[in-house]
Amino acid sequence: MIICEGKLESFDIPKNLVLAIGNFDGIHIGHRDVINSCIEIAKRNGWLAAVLTFSPHPSNIIDPKNAKQPIYPAQQKIDLLKKLPLSHLFILDFDLDLMRLNHDEFIKKILIEKFQIKGVVTGYNFSFGNKKLGDVNTLMDASKKYGFLYHIVEKFLYMGIEVSSSKIRELLAMGLVETANQLLGENYAICGEVIRGKKMATTLGFKTANIPLKENYAYPLRGVYLVRVIINEIHFYGVANIGVKPTVSDENKILLEVHIFNFAKDIYGQILKVEFLHFIRPERKLKNIESLQKQVQNDMREAQYALRNIVS
Repeated sequence: MIICEGKLESFDIPKNLVLAIGNFDGIHIGHRDVINSCIEIAKRNGWLAAVLTFSPHPSNIIDPKNAKQPIYPAQQKIDLLKKLPLSHLFILDFDLDLMRLNHDEFIKKILIEKFQIKGVVTGYNFSFGNKKLGDVNTLMDASKKYGFLYHIVEKFLYMGIEVSSSKIRELLAMGLVETANQLLGENYAICGEVIRGKKMATTLGFKTANIPLKENYAYPLRGVYLVRVIINEIHFYGVANIGVKPTVSDENKILLEVHIFNFAKDIYGQILKVEFLHFIRPERKLKNIESLQKQVQNDMREAQYALRNIVS
C-alpha cells in the first residue's frame, strides 16, 4: 500500500481508482464493510482500490470546542489499513480551505479533476462539503452527471447495535471493552514506548512497564484491566492500570502501567502493543500504600481468573 499524506497537490495519483471515503476512526467492522466493498468493486472491474481519509479529524477544524477524540493515533490507523489489500491510502490535510469548499467543488475539483475516479464507496450517512451540505444523494446525482460508479454501504448492525465510532467511544468510556472489541473487529489496543518510572510498583513487590499517554484520545474508563501485551510479535498476558495513580500521585497525568505475568526482562525504550481484554475495576484512591498493595494483589488474582475463562 502506497501512502500519500499532506496537501492534495503533493499526491501522486494513479489512474483507474475506486475510493472509499471517510474518517474511518478506529477502522471498525462497519468501516471494513465500506472498504471491503471498495476492494471488491475494484477487483471486479480491474481497477485500483484506495482509501481517502482526512487529518486531523474534520471536527477539530469545524468545531474545535467539541472536537471528537480519536480512537487511535494516525499510525495505528495506518497499520490497520496496511492489513487490507489496498493500492493507496490518501490522507488529506483537513484545513480551513478544505472546510470552506462546497460539496459541488469537492466533487468536481477533488474527485473528478484530481483523482479522476472510476468509482466511490461511502457509508449511508456520509456527508461532506461546507456545512456538510453534501450527502449520499449529492454523490448519486454526481455519479450520473460525471459517469462514475457510486456504491452506498448501508448501516452495519452487530447484535442489534449500530456500529459507529461514536458507539465505540461510548463503550470504551464505560469500560465495556469486550463489546468495543467486537465492534472494532479486533482488540482495542494502545501502543507506546516504555519509559522509566519512579519504581513505586517495585517497592510494592511487582514490576510494571510505564507508557505515557496523550490526553486527546478516546481511552477506556480509568481503571484496571486484563490485557494481552505484544512485544516484538511475542504475546504475553498481564494486568494494566490506565489512569492517574491517585493513591501515590497528585500530578493528574494519565499513564498506562502494565504488569506482565511471569516476565522480568528489561524493556525500557521498547514499543508495546497493549490489548484490552476484560475490565476488572475502576480506578480509585486508596487510604495508604498498604491498602494499595493488597488491592493490586487482588487485581492480579482477578485478572488470572478472567484469563482462565478467556483461554479455556
